[in-house]
Amino acid sequence: MNPKITYLNILDLNDDLEIVGYRGHICEKCTIINIDTIFRHNDGENGQIEITHTCNSKLLDDAQLKLDKDKTITDQHEKLPEIMKKKVLLDRKLCLFGSY
Repeated sequence: MNPKITYLNILDLNDDLEIVGYRGHICEKCTIINIDTIFRHNDGENGQIEITHTCNSKLLDDAQLKLDKDKTITDQHEKLPEIMKKKVLLDRKLCLFGSY
């Protein structure tokens, strides 16, 4: 599968995928919180599929203008657990009810 395919498209395209984990991080370039979702095929074929972050050019430009980028990144790290919790709950709702 194409690693740049979007998160919702991958769920729509393949009902045989299962979410097996998440990886949260702060992008050092654009300073956003990003939660990567890790999938696997239910039948075990093709290993795991990871949907990863690509910087948005506007956010990248905005981040370059920030005076205290290190503080922004530290602040984002403090928010990361709560954002990850919301992502997991939202995905669970999607899996149970089929939409957000």
